[in-house]
Amino acid sequence: MVLYGAHSFRHFYVTQAAVAGMPAALIKRITGHTTDDMLEHYQHLGAEYSIEMARRLNGKPTPALPHRETLPAWARELVEGMTPENVETVKAAILKGGVA
Repeated sequence: MVLYGAHSFRHFYVTQAAVAGMPAALIKRITGHTTDDMLEHYQHLGAEYSIEMARRLNGKPTPALPHRETLPAWARELVEGMTPENVETVKAAILKGGVA
């Protein structure tokens, strides 16, 4: 299974172009997409982007995003070792605080 490949650059470019404010019509022209559906497939716009766009529209300062704690090392290790076969076991271990 390929996690990242050459096609990942298309996702990255479309997302960065949208974040920079490039008009959708221009992004579609550059990428060769003909529909908004395809453009939306390649865009990965998160909460920070939405907040920034709202700030630009109303001219107000950007509100702070809620603080999220860093994933503990034990949980990260469990998630990185997760497979389709052990997903339920990993989920149970995380919910129990790392106890398998």
